[in-house]
Amino acid sequence: MKNITKKIICNGIENNIDPMMISYDFQRRQNSLIYLRSIDTTKQKIEINFFSNPSYHSGAMAHIYPLLSVYYPKVNEVANKIFGDIRLIENMKNKTINQPIQLGYDHCERWMLMDDNEIDKMAVNISFFLETNTIPFLNELKSVDGFIKQYEMKDKRLFMDDVKYMFIISAYVVQGDWIKGQEVLVKRFGKPGARKQYASAFYYFENILKSNAEYIL
Repeated sequence: MKNITKKIICNGIENNIDPMMISYDFQRRQNSLIYLRSIDTTKQKIEINFFSNPSYHSGAMAHIYPLLSVYYPKVNEVANKIFGDIRLIENMKNKTINQPIQLGYDHCERWMLMDDNEIDKMAVNISFFLETNTIPFLNELKSVDGFIKQYEMKDKRLFMDDVKYMFIISAYVVQGDWIKGQEVLVKRFGKPGARKQYASAFYYFENILKSNAEYIL
């Protein structure tokens, strides 16, 4: 059943989303639900994810909930140096930002596919949301500088949890602003329990960076 639903969704996005995404340099392989684009070393992805026959919505064929992700390889590399083998980092392999596209927006439509005849209309609505909201957001995240800027602006579209804080701290290090990175570290993880959990990061800033600036990169 899931394969049938995926085929229905693939047909819908091919006809109604592909042309718009191609115009923004996103590419999708045949039978895939993933759009990809690269800007220099930055990798961006939009995945048309779905739950098949969701138990929380009777009669629905699928709940479509697209995800976006952005990958800054250098940020992730530095995060592994700073934070070590913390599982949260390990779970974000090849991802720096990963979240639903509707996060940070009020009163969003839930895309519940009740019947395969609805897929074209739903795909048009998803395409409109992507072009109006998601693509502009991703355009702001083309570089590490853009990631830092969105954080400093407190953009509500950028959901900040512990993982994102680890990456934003690492982003400051990548850009050579280790003092700002240390400030964010202390602000987010400075309480005794968290400080113990992230001890390697505090060691990194308090000892290695101050004694050896070359270790930053």
